[in-house]
Amino acid sequence: MSKRLKSSDAAVMELQRRAEDATGQLQSSQSEIQRLTADLLRARASNDETQSRLDAANRDNKQLAGSTGICFFFIFNFLSSTDAFSFPFFFVRQLLSMI
Repeated sequence: MSKRLKSSDAAVMELQRRAEDATGQLQSSQSEIQRLTADLLRARASNDETQSRLDAANRDNKQLAGSTGICFFFIFNFLSSTDAFSFPFFFVRQLLSMI
């Protein structure tokens, strides 16, 4: 009987060791999941910020494209309607530097 008791005690100890190992692996997996989830949330927030900056840059780009087109339109019309030498050169350079 004592041999049977020893073997059952050994089996119980082995099962307890396996349960402790599984618990440790579960805890480490859960902490890794929490870390990865935090990284994912940071990446999403960064992506949202980058997307909003890109949208703002695209809006600014469209506005600038429209204003440069208007500027070139006025310069062309002014130069074509008057003598080109009467138009001050520094003014053209100033307008072009704004673009």
